[in-house]
Amino acid sequence: MPKINEITYQSDPYSFIDYNSISAELEKLTSAFETINNSVLNTLKTEINQGGLDLYATNINGVPIYHNKAVELQQKLDGIYTDCASIISNIDKKAKEHRIEELETYIKKLEEKINELMTEIRNLEAQNNELENKRASYISIKSAATPGSKEYINASNQALACLNQRNMNKQEIDKLQNQLDGGFWSANNGGLKAKLLDAEALLSEMRG
Repeated sequence: MPKINEITYQSDPYSFIDYNSISAELEKLTSAFETINNSVLNTLKTEINQGGLDLYATNINGVPIYHNKAVELQQKLDGIYTDCASIISNIDKKAKEHRIEELETYIKKLEEKINELMTEIRNLEAQNNELENKRASYISIKSAATPGSKEYINASNQALACLNQRNMNKQEIDKLQNQLDGGFWSANNGGLKAKLLDAEALLSEMRG
């Protein structure tokens, strides 16, 4: 489980704190304490109020010793029960808060990376548009020049250079796009956009 400040867009959200397992264990503890409450505390309270440990049980010089001791024990057990219930509640709250913070951080990192890649793609596409305009201009110069002349050769070379750069940019765009959508055969299934959707669903589940 990574620390919050170690989470990146490449992190695996399923390596984060396992809130569901923690919650399940806490439910078991709650059930166990409820059993103790029902079978021990409630029985003790009944005996104190209506049974063999009431005010009339074994008075010594007018002091109901057993009753007082039972009340003292009941109060201590009540305190322990309340403290344990509070601890369980706090653990659940902290685990849930931590899980939400992890997912929020992960989502933020994914959004930042997605925006970064989309900006790179837009810049490359704009550069390709500019390169195409330059290439068209060089082709026009080449067409007007005398074949074999310096102007002709230079325009031909420049047009080819623009085409090569455009192809290189296109390859880079495809590479960046694959990171976003997972590639042609798994569009939006494994890429950063899909991971963002999964993380947002997990966060929505946590928030209820």
